[in-house]
Amino acid sequence: MKLFKLLMKCLKNKLIYVILFFFFSIIGMYFITYLPIIISYGINNIIGNTDNIYILDLITKNINDIKLYLIIICLILLCVQGLICLFNYLKSRVKDKFIQEFQYNLKHEIFYHIQELTYTAFYNNSVADLVQKASTDINKLVNFIDKQLIFFVDLFLLIVFVGFRLLGIHYYFLILIFGISIMIVSRSIWYFKKCSPFLNKMIDVSNEMYENLEDNYRNINFVKLNNLEEKSISEFNNIVEKNKKYTRLKYLYDDKYYAFVMCMSMLNKPFIFAIGAILLAQNQITLPIMLAVLDYSSKIIEEFSEFHHVLEEFNDFIIAYKRINKLVNLTMEDNKIENITLDNYNIKFQNATIKLGNKNILENINLEIKENEKVFIVGKTGSGKTILFKTLIGFYDYTGSITIGGKEIRDMNRKNIREYICLILQDSYIYNKTIRDNIKILDQYFPDNLMINLSKKFMLHDDIEDLKEGYNTVIGNTGIKLSKGQNQRLILTRSFVKPKNVMIFDDSFSAIDNKNKKIILKDLLDKQTNCTKIIVSYDIALAPEFDKVIYIDNKNIITSNHETLLRDNSNYKKIYDIAMDKVGDNYE
Repeated sequence: MKLFKLLMKCLKNKLIYVILFFFFSIIGMYFITYLPIIISYGINNIIGNTDNIYILDLITKNINDIKLYLIIICLILLCVQGLICLFNYLKSRVKDKFIQEFQYNLKHEIFYHIQELTYTAFYNNSVADLVQKASTDINKLVNFIDKQLIFFVDLFLLIVFVGFRLLGIHYYFLILIFGISIMIVSRSIWYFKKCSPFLNKMIDVSNEMYENLEDNYRNINFVKLNNLEEKSISEFNNIVEKNKKYTRLKYLYDDKYYAFVMCMSMLNKPFIFAIGAILLAQNQITLPIMLAVLDYSSKIIEEFSEFHHVLEEFNDFIIAYKRINKLVNLTMEDNKIENITLDNYNIKFQNATIKLGNKNILENINLEIKENEKVFIVGKTGSGKTILFKTLIGFYDYTGSITIGGKEIRDMNRKNIREYICLILQDSYIYNKTIRDNIKILDQYFPDNLMINLSKKFMLHDDIEDLKEGYNTVIGNTGIKLSKGQNQRLILTRSFVKPKNVMIFDDSFSAIDNKNKKIILKDLLDKQTNCTKIIVSYDIALAPEFDKVIYIDNKNIITSNHETLLRDNSNYKKIYDIAMDKVGDNYE
């Protein structure tokens, strides 16, 4: 239902195009089916058979010269053909205009929808499914509307007009042509049912092939360093063999289908001649009328012979529709709640529990972080450190209470929350742009002199100056042209272009060398006094520098200062002693 509403929204104000398209299609198809009538009319009157068509009679009634009569009939044919070309051109222009605007609107709406999805929606779905495939699926939806629905419109109009023409000639022809058409359609449906299962598998195998190539391309260094070339080639060849298997099956059914259609096409004309001969002998039709019937039968059979292609495209359309439908039904963040102004930035968790699916990640959380406080978070891998603060900025749902400035997080606009809190993730995205563009991504008008000062503060400026193009260096996807430490320093620089009241650093110093880390942290902790600083790290040696330490141990959260935890919590003392290389003989 959501996708249907979205499609209707994209069609808004486009009804005029639809009306014009149908109008031009009807007029064009009328003239196409009128051409054989004009030809048979002209030939009948030349050979002495009386054929009455009111409009043509008005034009040719006073013409007795055969040559002039032929010229007039040819001119009429040229005029009608010209009108067909004109209406087909107008139909094509209207259709293209409609398709372009519809496709643009649909892509815009889908892109907007993806931007507004909850973090959980991203967490549970791959980015490739959400972003990379969305554009392809939209193209398939639009292509089906562009090509196949237009095919159905033309086919329907052809059936209607030809049906009336044949009914006026003799119903025998109508029964024959539509009988053959029904057999071709039935065979097409058989073909679709037989091919549909492995056509879907062909798509899956094709995607698997490209994913395999992409994996090997991205990890070529790892493949070569570990002599995995033969294994990679073998895996790829296995995928290729599966693709060959399904391709051979498709060719087999293709041959059977085309043989049947060809047989029906070949039988069509002998049957028409047989019926025509009987009706000619009974003086019920003339020979020129029979030529018109042959023309009509060729048009109908030709259209129906392409029916299986329509069904193949319909299969792709259904797959694309289901994927887009799944995408638009993913949960969006609520942006209707009014923004709230905070008087302070104290953070408080009261009896809060964070759950992912059916699993409790953190239970009964009770802690408070005061405004401008320096807080250190430590815990083993997978203990929930990152999830704790992703919940704070509205990424995950929770029970209990989580407030900032006394305001309940769940009652705040998610974007509003993020105006006060900056969460710098370990895997923060690096754009395939210049260093300058990456730093200024939060504020493109940020002055260069302030940008350089920030870069110096985070020990990045000298490294940039060593690059040939300096701040104009394009650093590639994921910042591939820089080291991991340089990327982290770039991310830190970027985050302070637009600093917020609460700055959370989620393992944001892990790849920075000790010398630079010490300088950066000293400046951050001692000089940046106008914001709350929360640092999540495995480097427990940093803990003594902070006002408060939050230790996450087996889903439980313990809050105190470093000295108290060291004295009262044996688990905390153990990991601290290991980090400081003070493991005693009695340690187990």
